[in-house]
Amino acid sequence: MFELRYNDPNHAAHLVSKHGRDLAAIVMMPYEIDPPVAGHLHCMQALARKAGALFVLDEVRSGFRIALGGAQSYFGLEPDLSAFGKALGNGYCISALAGRACHMRHILKLGLTVTHYRSPDVMAAAVATLEALDRSDVPARLTALGERLMSGLDRTFATSGVPGRAVGFPATPFVRFDAPRPNVRDSMARHFVKGMLAEGVLMCPAHHWFLCAAMTDADADAIVTAAERVLAGLRGTIDPHAPSPPGAA
Repeated sequence: MFELRYNDPNHAAHLVSKHGRDLAAIVMMPYEIDPPVAGHLHCMQALARKAGALFVLDEVRSGFRIALGGAQSYFGLEPDLSAFGKALGNGYCISALAGRACHMRHILKLGLTVTHYRSPDVMAAAVATLEALDRSDVPARLTALGERLMSGLDRTFATSGVPGRAVGFPATPFVRFDAPRPNVRDSMARHFVKGMLAEGVLMCPAHHWFLCAAMTDADADAIVTAAERVLAGLRGTIDPHAPSPPGAA
């Protein structure tokens, strides 16, 4: 197993050219915090096809958020297999593997069983969720809500004087601090997340956030207002240009 560098198709091409004969699959999330560079995903798909390997998308985070058909629909990809998680059932304990019939038929030959494999309430939740997502065009709503949130956060960073910005797709946004030293960036992020928690806003410090259909414009505005207070308190407490301590990155 080899780890691919995100947004580095040249690195992937090198690994495939070196190990292509033994390659079973390229398995990847369609995007991380930052969107993929132009052509990156289609390059990964083409490399897998050329090597005779499967192209597998992990859509646990991206599925049903940026588009009803997931990132593969948004970017125009044709993965051999795709994995989805609990967003499929609006938080219920469910996951799913989907793919081309020529590959999926082999799964039917397996003696596969898990605890909640055929739980009817979970399946009903998934069907109801998909119908609601389609009926209300939830991905478009999440995108609009995220754009409102991200633009508000960008304005807040600009007026606060704290070096940072909103990044990522609107439905799965994040904030990045722009201090030159990694340890200072990490410290600023920790203080921001702790401050937002004190304001009643729970944010993941490690990867993008997930907006949901229950959120409103008022919720997005409240998050921005909370960020204004937190960044005002953060300004002056941490020097973004401070040198790293001995031994730090």
